[in-house]
Amino acid sequence: MPESDTAHQEVRTRFEFIEILLIEDFAPDASLFSQLLSDNSSAYRLSIVDDGEDAVRFLRRKDGYANAPRPDLIFLDLNLPKRTGLEVLEEIRANPSLRPTPVVILTSSENERDVNAAYRCGANLYVKKPGTLNQLEELMQALSRIWLEYGELPRTG
Repeated sequence: MPESDTAHQEVRTRFEFIEILLIEDFAPDASLFSQLLSDNSSAYRLSIVDDGEDAVRFLRRKDGYANAPRPDLIFLDLNLPKRTGLEVLEEIRANPSLRPTPVVILTSSENERDVNAAYRCGANLYVKKPGTLNQLEELMQALSRIWLEYGELPRTG
């Protein structure tokens, strides 16, 4: 096996499971995300929170989230109740133990100000949710391949 393949295998085996946190308030999108992700990858565990305040509690392991897993990858909607996605992203980047965690903004907004603000706050990728089920499935397959098969994730736990 070439050295690069060996190194890739060692990184993959570091993770028993990849812990994914989805912060999404629209239940049908969260359910679809979970279903499409499970169709494309089995080496992950998905946690879902549906508002910005719960997201911060989850990430801080406070108020009912004491045993919450540390995410290896976060998918974050911008339009959340209680705290916006940008506020959650700022919390993530302000926390030294969470700062290296990749954050993918997955939102319906294509507003240029939102895109720029997300990258200024430390987003790793900004993706507009597609309009059709087929496009969403293609997007989830692409994200799954890039982030879960080919990407190297930092261990934040």
